[in-house]
Amino acid sequence: MKEEDAAAAQIALDTDEVSLGLYTSNIMVWDTDLKKAHRSSRSQKTGSECWFCSKGRDL
Repeated sequence: MKEEDAAAAQIALDTDEVSLGLYTSNIMVWDTDLKKAHRSSRSQKTGSECWFCSKGRDL
């Protein structure tokens, strides 16, 4: 069964029926007021509700 699945997957790739790729999503927060931007970026409620992992970075 695994061999048949692999063969079917290879055919789908070869005929451009499917493709493989990497998806990266970014959410950026900015504001003219640096303190507001920091508060917004620290609020992880929205991201966690959407199953995002978050990582704060200071520039």
